[in-house]
Amino acid sequence: MFGLFVGITESLRQLIVLFMFGLFVGITESLRQLIVLFMFGLFVGITESLRQLIVLFMFGLFVGITESLRQLIVLFMFGLFVGITEPLRQLIVLFMFGLFVGITESLRQLIVLFMFGLFVDITEPLRQLIVLFMFGLFVGITEPLRQLIVLFMFGLFVDITESLRQLIVLFMFGLFVGITEPLRQPIVLFMFGLFVDITEPLRQLIVLFMFGLFVGITESLRQLIVLFMFGLFVDITEPLRQLIVLFMFGLFVDITEPLRQLIVLFMFGLFVDITESLRQLIVLFMFGLFVDITEPLRQLIVLFMFGLFVDITEPLRQLIVLFMFGLFVDITESLRQLIVLFMFGLFVGITESLRQLIALFMFGLFVGITESLRQLIALFMFGLFVGITESLRQLIVLFMFGLFVGITESLRQLIVLFMFGLFVGITESLRQLIVLFMFGLFVDITESLRQLIALFMFGLFVGITESLRQLIVLFMFGLFVGITESLRQLIVLFMFGLFVGITESLRQLIVLFMFGLFVDITESLRQLIVLFMFGLFVGITEPLRQLIVLFMFGLFVGITESLRQLIALFMFGLFVGITESLRQLIVLFMFGLFVDITESLRQLIVLFMFGLTNVRIFVL
Repeated sequence: MFGLFVGITESLRQLIVLFMFGLFVGITESLRQLIVLFMFGLFVGITESLRQLIVLFMFGLFVGITESLRQLIVLFMFGLFVGITEPLRQLIVLFMFGLFVGITESLRQLIVLFMFGLFVDITEPLRQLIVLFMFGLFVGITEPLRQLIVLFMFGLFVDITESLRQLIVLFMFGLFVGITEPLRQPIVLFMFGLFVDITEPLRQLIVLFMFGLFVGITESLRQLIVLFMFGLFVDITEPLRQLIVLFMFGLFVDITEPLRQLIVLFMFGLFVDITESLRQLIVLFMFGLFVDITEPLRQLIVLFMFGLFVDITEPLRQLIVLFMFGLFVDITESLRQLIVLFMFGLFVGITESLRQLIALFMFGLFVGITESLRQLIALFMFGLFVGITESLRQLIVLFMFGLFVGITESLRQLIVLFMFGLFVGITESLRQLIVLFMFGLFVDITESLRQLIALFMFGLFVGITESLRQLIVLFMFGLFVGITESLRQLIVLFMFGLFVGITESLRQLIVLFMFGLFVDITESLRQLIVLFMFGLFVGITEPLRQLIVLFMFGLFVGITESLRQLIALFMFGLFVGITESLRQLIVLFMFGLFVDITESLRQLIVLFMFGLTNVRIFVL
């Protein structure tokens, strides 16, 4: 208090204001000692970067902390006044954020080690790795993983190339996945090999291998992986490399004995010279091998393999590739008949655009569908051969994707209505909105929301500006969120207002408001929102707009009745002309409103608010 009247700089004044706010919060004795230490340091000349760190530190002081964390904070405060570089400052900020997370003793030791290393001059790529490492520290880890981390930290300061840095990043991501002992051994081998100079294609394979290591595997597969690792460093051609990538993806799938024999045969054949078209088909075949299949499908595969070497045209080859993908799906009799019909039609001359649509259709055939959806598909197939524009073709593609999603009767009716409208000439902006709408159609919605959608669809074809289009996009996203009746009424009111000319600043506020609408709120808060919406269209200055944004963020925080009354008083005062210094104090006040305070402090705040609107500061 003696210091308040001493000439101080603006930056120190702001810190004192922050400190005064903290004094009245219930604190323990240990925290009180830290505050005393902090006050002593306030009047020491500090740089801007250190001031920001102190602000961060003060915010953290009032969080309940353990003794071990308190010791770390004491160490941290001692280091604050040491000259640090910008990248180190960023790391310290990250470290402070992590301090208050519950950590184990072993992690605390690692943090101590990390703090010791912070003041070492490091390069940018190493700094990024340290950031990644800090993020991982607070994840619960086992003892063997902790040992690996210690090894990793030791290696961080070794000069590495960019390609190796990427591999280390991948490795760190994997470390925190639970792994078994047999998997840990290959990882140790992998770490040893990381620093070996490797070519780019081999690096990509190692990346793939690392991704697979953490998948639970059987002993027989582990042996194959050992064999594969031995072969990794053999010089291979590009087409063979792609096949190996495919093979690795399949290795971790549980397979039966007959399939394993086929894989052995396939691997033997990999190094045989084959044409490109056959290579692509083999790739497809390999993908299918690991799917459990029935006997009749196996016979079809045998027949298909025999036919692979027959010369076929390119468009037919692509269709066969599609067909093969579908073969391994369990299908019903009705779907089988459709496939027979489809195969018969394959050799009919079709245009490219129709071929693409048929390809999409084939992908959908094997999805379980109901009778009502089957009828829609029949209708859709009939329409396929009608000349359509590119924009409509894209919409149909979207529609086909949605058809196979389970939908209710009410949604089916909406789809029928939507399909009828598809062929109406539409602009690009409306097309984008329809795409958004289609995505939402398949969400289970209530009757009241369905009515709102019907109203929305009617309005889609009204000419709208870009700013309104963005708002509608936001609105559509919100429609499918469960809302109460009171919120629904507010949305109706909001939709009515959307088409009123608004400025950019007000549009941003409305976007913020829409985000808040779907939060569960009490009746008293709802009344405040209604009042706030009424005020939105009043001309406001930029500093007031920022305050309103702050206020909106606070509205949805649980508040007591006494605080609600203070907010009402505060809102009344917002539109009074204020100076910059008062504006900063109001911002500080808003931050404090939601903190639980005693009655005596509440009375002081009331007195303070009374003085604010008279543009006077009371020295308390």
